[in-house]
Amino acid sequence: MHPTSPEDIKSTMILFALKHPLGVIATSSSANYPSASWVYVFPHDDFTFYIGARTTTQKFHDIEENSAVSIALADGGTLETLQIRGEAEAIADPAQVRQLLETLRETFSKERKGWMAPADRDTHGLYNIDVSRWVPPVSQMREGAYIFYKITPAWARYRRYDADWKEGRDYTEYEIKT
Repeated sequence: MHPTSPEDIKSTMILFALKHPLGVIATSSSANYPSASWVYVFPHDDFTFYIGARTTTQKFHDIEENSAVSIALADGGTLETLQIRGEAEAIADPAQVRQLLETLRETFSKERKGWMAPADRDTHGLYNIDVSRWVPPVSQMREGAYIFYKITPAWARYRRYDADWKEGRDYTEYEIKT
């Protein structure tokens, strides 16, 4: 069954992002040099998405100069994609940052130690929490503290290419403009 209301479409997008938290963020510096990098994406029920970055990374510097970003998530097995465009807003509230760090830890925790840098301990009061299943270089990076950004989509598109050929469609597409 295909969702029809904007809220159902947003729910479909959120559920897809929950199942596929590893994506690519595209950023651009103030000099319009593009960059793309892997991030973990954490959707929330209010149709906002959160990502983290170390303060020493290119994506951090780009977002600080130009807050417009795009995110892409995909599932190669089902040929589904989710694309999001919006403005990245830094999360300044220490309690919210700590909660996002806990979400990150809970999402990827098992037995790996040492992923947080001394800057995380100094900035957020967290250090040496167990994690595993990290895609390098996240687990190897020790420089800079984590900062989180909230992205409220101005535009989002979900597509699924493998399910609708029987119904005579090339793909299913849901688009949200806010």
